[in-house]
Amino acid sequence: MTSPAFPFAISAGGRTETVSGDEELAIMVLQVLRTALGSRINRPDFGSRLDQMVFASAGDQLAGAVEVLVRSALMQWLLDKIEVRTVDVAVDDAELIIRLVYSSLPERRTVVQTFSQSIGFG
Repeated sequence: MTSPAFPFAISAGGRTETVSGDEELAIMVLQVLRTALGSRINRPDFGSRLDQMVFASAGDQLAGAVEVLVRSALMQWLLDKIEVRTVDVAVDDAELIIRLVYSSLPERRTVVQTFSQSIGFG
């Protein structure tokens, strides 16, 4: 299965760029986690509350809350596509580093994805 690339792009041949496999799953994960709740008109419950963590106080409580937030958002929206193995959250100065390990379904290939989000000072 293939999907349009994100962000949307046109290839040199004038066709829509597409992605598939692990790259497609990685894009889906980022779309779920980086989409603010309420920002999609026809699907206001799509996304996560990760954007609300920008102004949270950095610390162990923030890391725990982000872990639960990430796990629950992915389970809600990608339950039939991935199995979340681990979510490790680290706070480093003004950056939230999330290391996510998941397996693709039904193949069960394990994928490791790391991304960071800037946070405010609380």
